[in-house]
Amino acid sequence: MQYRRLGRTGLEVSVVGFGSAQFRLVPEQRALDALKHGFSLGVNIVHTAPDYEGADDLVAQAVAESGKEIIVCHQGYGDRAHIEWLFETACKKFNKERLELFGIACVDDRELLGENVWGAGGHIEFLQQKKREGRVRGIFCTTHGSPSYIRRLVESDAFDAIMMAYNPLGFHLLSYNQSLREKDSLTEFVPGNADVIPSAARRDIGLMLMKPLAGGLLCEGKAFPPLGSLAAGVAPLRAAEILRFILLNHPEVSCVMPGTASVSEAEENARAGYSPLTLPHGRREAILLAIDQLRSCLCSRCGRCDELCSKKLPVSWLFRDYYITINQCMQFETLDRLEYHVLHPWAEAACGSCADVTCRCPFGIDIPPALVHIHKEMEKFREMGLLPVPADEDPSGEDNALRPFAARLFRKEIPPALDRGQAHLFRLVAENVGAYSWRPSPHSGGICLLVFMGGELVHKVRLRGETPPGEKAHFVFELRSPSKSGFYRLQFVLLDESFQSKETGADLLTLEVQVR
Repeated sequence: MQYRRLGRTGLEVSVVGFGSAQFRLVPEQRALDALKHGFSLGVNIVHTAPDYEGADDLVAQAVAESGKEIIVCHQGYGDRAHIEWLFETACKKFNKERLELFGIACVDDRELLGENVWGAGGHIEFLQQKKREGRVRGIFCTTHGSPSYIRRLVESDAFDAIMMAYNPLGFHLLSYNQSLREKDSLTEFVPGNADVIPSAARRDIGLMLMKPLAGGLLCEGKAFPPLGSLAAGVAPLRAAEILRFILLNHPEVSCVMPGTASVSEAEENARAGYSPLTLPHGRREAILLAIDQLRSCLCSRCGRCDELCSKKLPVSWLFRDYYITINQCMQFETLDRLEYHVLHPWAEAACGSCADVTCRCPFGIDIPPALVHIHKEMEKFREMGLLPVPADEDPSGEDNALRPFAARLFRKEIPPALDRGQAHLFRLVAENVGAYSWRPSPHSGGICLLVFMGGELVHKVRLRGETPPGEKAHFVFELRSPSKSGFYRLQFVLLDESFQSKETGADLLTLEVQVR
């Protein structure tokens, strides 16, 4: 493994680190195995956050079980009291009085939300105080701001390291229409971030790059195989060569931080940082050609088409939700109001009957047939049960917001049939529609998902992270099917075991499944 200095922190970090946001979508043991395998291959830096549904707990467990010295980039947000509480909680989780890195989560969002970042008693003042006390070695932040905004962060000298988005494609899975925010300097522009790299290097500020694989747009993920092809006819790229391509082109960058959620991804991503950092002869040109081809068939969500559609469709947002759906790895980043069937509620594709085609893509995408294809695919995914479940009225007639515990099934991924005696992956997403927050319990009790098969309790899945009202929780697990063929009744019940009351249980789903 190759290591580079993380700016003025003086820390030597592996050129490939791991992101952990996707851990909520895989069984806990799979996340632990991925982390520990990466650690064994020399990865020594991981980014996590307190709002990743327990990913920080998994990172802490993997670090402890590996026995290795791992640099954890942990972050906070909120008011002064909350960020201080998050800092002390991180110290306890990682069993350290002094953290190597602690910082501000998406600092541009903190400003937009009106949090006190720069003022007296604010985030920066708190972090600098902890640094003077010797409680933190380096202060960092993550940002999805514009290049000019990031340059101001660099020039502020408030941070020892910065994590920003960058990849050779120039956008990523979650890129959005720039009109979402006001036309100001906060809008992310990935290609322009390359211009920030030299200025950060001159001030000895370490740079960590997130979204180096464009969230799966540049290559097919191994932890979450795509549901279909986004760019038919384009020569496939591999994660390792893209990561190496970035590291070769930008030697000032300290590390790339791809999301890594399986052992196979950990293997490929980690070995991308192995010596020698080279590409086979002619491969650099082939990568550039493939990237140019991808740009001509993937929507970058520049938003120019949104203002041109004669039917007032939010074109770029339709592309965006389709990409998120087909790539699977970041489904938790979609807002309810931005889901495909909310934006396009009609049974037939609106573009299929458009007589006044006014939309134009500056990059050459033929929008009408592309959206007709997307509509057919999204309808197919809905029939397969892979899309969010529409909200139904509470059959009890009660207002859920007034009930202490209430939940509804938001999304389900359940195998259509089970093979005898085999382990199968299940994903259920539950929305908290009750009156109080769900909180995970490190001990017995607390909120958990009970799985019954044929009336018998066969599995219990704990809640991983705090889930306030209106938010969603992921329950992901593997279930081994019976050894005898037949049809079995599967029932999923969400329960708060802290209280012995009918008001603390919710039947999420009951169905019949075939074991063959």
